[in-house]
Amino acid sequence: MTPYPTYEDMMTFANDFAKNTSNLVKYEEIGKSEKGRPIGLLVITDPAVAKKDKSVFLLMAGTDGNEEVGRAAVMGFAKEIVKPQYRNHLKKQIILIVPVTNPDGTVDELSDSKGNGNGITASQIHLPGQPPRTQEGVVLRELVRQWLPDACVDFSVFSPPFPAMYAYTSSAADIGNSENFRCDAKLHLSFFYRQLSRIVKPGRVVAVHVMQ
Repeated sequence: MTPYPTYEDMMTFANDFAKNTSNLVKYEEIGKSEKGRPIGLLVITDPAVAKKDKSVFLLMAGTDGNEEVGRAAVMGFAKEIVKPQYRNHLKKQIILIVPVTNPDGTVDELSDSKGNGNGITASQIHLPGQPPRTQEGVVLRELVRQWLPDACVDFSVFSPPFPAMYAYTSSAADIGNSENFRCDAKLHLSFFYRQLSRIVKPGRVVAVHVMQ
């Protein structure tokens, strides 16, 4: 396995994990991507307790093709939650895990700006008053309609522009066009993080990749 799991790694893991922990975990294919790759689902719960007495938690990863951290995180979470010390949680919850929501983008290592196999970005899939614009979106909307999760987390990580490393535009306002953190970049980033803190809902977690 590579340092971060590939799409193939995740599908192999999901199948093997379900087989090895079949008393708590079931695997199913809930649909296919634009290019025909399977979209998998892990259902983790204690089957001895009726579904009607449990809350539903949906966990997703791999929305952007080149975001490896989310895929690794859900894999680690799945391994952890089936340990004996967490068994009581599985009597109260049904945990749904979609290890890779964007198989084509993951295989092709597409950035968020490149989107899925048809070039549609995540922010353009579910538009107000319109049906999903991608096959992946159709599959995930049906999953939500079927289970009506009480809570949902999409593991994602992003990087703000780094001074003197990445210049995304030619604009003088682009943080990446600053030479260091002492002047304009410090001002831009302080504004950015204050506003990010303002809009993040209580209980949400934002992971930001910063320079070492």
